[in-house]
Amino acid sequence: MRALGYVNFDIKTRGVNLRNILDAVRYKRGTEGLNRIKTILEKECKINTNQLVEKEWYPLWYEFALLECACTLDTKPDSREVLENATYIGLRGAEDIGILKFFVKFTMTPNELAEKSKNDWRHFYTGGEFVVHKNTPGEIICEISGFPYFEIYEHNILGFLKGVLRLTGVKNGNVEIIGRYKYRCTW
Repeated sequence: MRALGYVNFDIKTRGVNLRNILDAVRYKRGTEGLNRIKTILEKECKINTNQLVEKEWYPLWYEFALLECACTLDTKPDSREVLENATYIGLRGAEDIGILKFFVKFTMTPNELAEKSKNDWRHFYTGGEFVVHKNTPGEIICEISGFPYFEIYEHNILGFLKGVLRLTGVKNGNVEIIGRYKYRCTW
């Protein structure tokens, strides 16, 4: 498992990020698929997903391992499908943010949300930074900096950003990767 290469990083992730991945797996693969992933994580990584607490901090490699396991289950590890699965999980994560969905949808434009996200990053990760390089009507260019690169995670964020655009009421928006952890959102 490639994610185990990130064990020595000091960055932490919130349990809610892990829960969102598990929820997306349950939604797409059902309880049987979710249980298979939990078994693999416990066996290969010693991660007990039954004891996760949303507000607690966990090593970042937990999130990377969970994403990798969820995205590679029943696929070839180097296939395009792995990255498509990561994008789907990110999209589901954005769509499943509970009551925040209504707050975002009815009160914020994509540009306002991009500015707010710069400060919100620290609520979910102890390292890295969400940087907005361009924030104009119809286009946002943003980047995650100071964060260990993991391609599956990069595509997870791609899906999350697509979902966030939808939440703000954007129809026919587009998000593309234009560099390492760098994204262009247009609508």
